[in-house]
Amino acid sequence: MIIFKEPTRIIGIILLCFALISAAGTVKSDLEIIGLTPEKCTMETEGRVIDSAYGTKLQHGSNRRYSYSVYYDVIEYEVDNHKYQITSRHASKNNSIIGATVTVYYNPNDPSKAYDNSAPYVDGSDYFYPFMMGIIGLVLTLGLGEKIKKQR
Repeated sequence: MIIFKEPTRIIGIILLCFALISAAGTVKSDLEIIGLTPEKCTMETEGRVIDSAYGTKLQHGSNRRYSYSVYYDVIEYEVDNHKYQITSRHASKNNSIIGATVTVYYNPNDPSKAYDNSAPYVDGSDYFYPFMMGIIGLVLTLGLGEKIKKQR
């Protein structure tokens, strides 16, 4: 097949595959978050911040990208004398106050499925790189760059 004889098209196909795999992983993560929708998590209880989990966030600027440290609340709550823990999906640049109370919404059929009032949250910027790699891969695979050169 002619598409596999040109190196730029092979690179384009590799980029397309990587973009699809990367986007699929992001979609799977977002679907897990969306699975905690208010329609399913109808019960409310009070939770307590017991710890902070450290993480990093990637920020896309106009000329560059950079990462910075963030903290996620670890929240403990109780339903029917069973204790559960969740990690907030809301990131903060500062540690939260240990012992602070927060509202937790949980699924009455499965109390381990819960979120605090800062979630569910889906970050659309997670799709930026898979999208850009997919566009570049598509351009290389279709040979659009070569067609533009030939027109000149």
